[in-house]
Amino acid sequence: MVERRAFCTLSVLVCLCYRVVGCADAVNLAHERLGRSDPQQGWTVLIYEANQVESLDVSTRKLTPIAIANSSAKTGPPGMASFSPDGSEITFKQRSEGSGDYLVVFNLKNGTRRLPLKMPYLDGPRWSPDGTGIAFEGRLEASGDYSLYLYTLGDGKTSTILEGQLKGGEMLFSWAPDGKSIIFQSTANDIYVLDLTARQRTRVDRGWFPTWSPNGRYIAYRADGADDPGYTIYDLQTRKSERILRERSVYRSLVWSPDSRYLVYAADGRGEYYGDLFILDLETKKETRLLRHEQSLYPTDSRRSSQPQIPRAQ
Repeated sequence: MVERRAFCTLSVLVCLCYRVVGCADAVNLAHERLGRSDPQQGWTVLIYEANQVESLDVSTRKLTPIAIANSSAKTGPPGMASFSPDGSEITFKQRSEGSGDYLVVFNLKNGTRRLPLKMPYLDGPRWSPDGTGIAFEGRLEASGDYSLYLYTLGDGKTSTILEGQLKGGEMLFSWAPDGKSIIFQSTANDIYVLDLTARQRTRVDRGWFPTWSPNGRYIAYRADGADDPGYTIYDLQTRKSERILRERSVYRSLVWSPDSRYLVYAADGRGEYYGDLFILDLETKKETRLLRHEQSLYPTDSRRSSQPQIPRAQ
């Protein structure tokens, strides 16, 4: 997949300090607002913008940047973050100044972070549904395909889930809500469901950026094809597929609402930025713009709005 020019801004270095910055002036909200009785209310989406992780309140459309660089450690920009199951922490990768990537765990209660693991190449960590581990893509050599690893938080051990079957990148795999399976995109752009107990995989389709719905019934992924073929919603119960967002320039994973009814995604509506953030109601097929931004935005995870407030740096 050819990535757009705007995505190159992801290489910009973060400032080396903890901070939380308000950004009300930086965001041009759409005219319509979500009603208080709307089921979209009450959930938060993690957003990746250039060199920082941000938090979007879907009901108010307030976008709050979270700067997570550390003044005591010279690091590059963060990667695309995911929530812990209880919403108290997020995890992401961060490049060290010398070489290698850190697995970062950032505490949203007190603004502290820890670096439990470092590897030569590490990408796209996603928290396990039971909160005991973090899966991520990794590579020990400068070239070759990526493997899928699991870091166990309790004992600090790293085990291999899949050896050399993934492309490098982020948002290329997703946990099943029960934690028993993982869906991933292979090096050949095939979508597989991996049974973690039997270690057997089942091919679903060809595509990109798969993500599992919170209710466990659906898988969403970008359809494989030229131009903008849209995204597929695959029903695991009926084995039927539905194509959505045809001829829309949407980038990376679709992010599900906690009730599995809505999808949030970044779209290129102006030929230069993925700065238009939309929400799609899968029942009514109504699309609503959440944000119109002057930089590219990428939604990466969501949860109900019960996580603690992020503290301001002193």
